[in-house]
Amino acid sequence: MDNDMRDSEDVDMMDINESTSKENNAPIQTKELDVVSKSIVTKHTPWLEKYRPTKLDDIVGNEEAISRLAHFARQGNLPNIIISGPPGCGKTTSVLCLARQMLGDSFREAVLEMNASNDRGIDVVRTKIKMFAQSKVSLPKGRHKIIILDEAD
Repeated sequence: MDNDMRDSEDVDMMDINESTSKENNAPIQTKELDVVSKSIVTKHTPWLEKYRPTKLDDIVGNEEAISRLAHFARQGNLPNIIISGPPGCGKTTSVLCLARQMLGDSFREAVLEMNASNDRGIDVVRTKIKMFAQSKVSLPKGRHKIIILDEAD
């Protein structure tokens, strides 16, 4: 997977509404924004990204963890949490589903997902989080912005 697909800031700044190439006026591939992962979905997008669950109810397995996350969503109160487990068990997907369920249409603007393996250095993390925290976002009543630090080992 390209770093561009994982870096949500790069994706947020891309113009995805262009329908022709500026150089030769040829049609370019239509792209759509996958709101769950904030990545561009194309015909080359990996199957796992394209069909990633979007709701907690769509997740199969990890019943105890998912029921606890669903409880947080129903209560509307999300504490600071650490989720650990082996690669591929659904940690990131589960948290993204929770955030989407809690924030609804505000999801794209109110979630900052940072991959620690990409964002090296505490200054980079501090700067991104500070800018995100200072940005104005309309949120559902009683909801707050969510910061996801993925692979923060």
